[in-house]
Amino acid sequence: MTGPAAAARAEGATAAEATVGWVAADWAAADPEAAPRPVREELFLLAHDEHRGFRPRVHRPALALGLAAAWIVDLLRAGRLAADASRVSLSDPRGLPPVRDAETAGALAAIRGHGWSLPHPAALRVLAPGLYEAVRDAAVAAGHLTRADRRWRRPAYRLDHPRLAVRARSRARTAATGGDADPAAQALCALVGALGIQDTLYFHLPAAEVRAAVDAATRRLAAADEPAVAALAHVAAAARRAVGDLATAVYR
Repeated sequence: MTGPAAAARAEGATAAEATVGWVAADWAAADPEAAPRPVREELFLLAHDEHRGFRPRVHRPALALGLAAAWIVDLLRAGRLAADASRVSLSDPRGLPPVRDAETAGALAAIRGHGWSLPHPAALRVLAPGLYEAVRDAAVAAGHLTRADRRWRRPAYRLDHPRLAVRARSRARTAATGGDADPAAQALCALVGALGIQDTLYFHLPAAEVRAAVDAATRRLAAADEPAVAALAHVAAAARRAVGDLATAVYR
């Protein structure tokens, strides 16, 4: 076991806690009519085609990098991390409530093990291992995804609450059109662009128009007056570069 899950286990968490426990509570509490979900969950939903067997729209290694960036966004919003244009750093824990889930503790421990502060690409590499499986398995455990085992083939999945994906898509679309979107929705839109899955937001517009809208939304996020909000765009930009490097690595 590698990555944050291993760090969580080293800190005394059980194997089950280290794989799905950190997001199971989030998924279990998910209500399509309630407050927005964590960005990592929303990106996970948008990165799969719910109409075609919940198949990933991008290769899993690329998606894992996107989920790692989304996780950083969630930790930034929770005050657990701070970020600037090039690095993420652990926040001073004084004044913050105790960390109560194993995988968040593991993520913070993983970053701490590399010196409290990491360049964005390094932080993505530290957090990505095992993250896709953790988010997926927690969704299954919470009853939002159903797994169907198939002989000689990979298991298939079905999204049992499509409104979760509809809500995530609507939030990212609002950010893409310059509507009244909160920073989390803006970051989600930027990460959709980083993964190159903009087409999931609209089904009736030319792909070039959708890409242009998402890129414009990302630039608006980067130009935010509040540094903590603009940092979300820097994290998304790092994810875009990492995904691009992954795509071209095969040709090197």
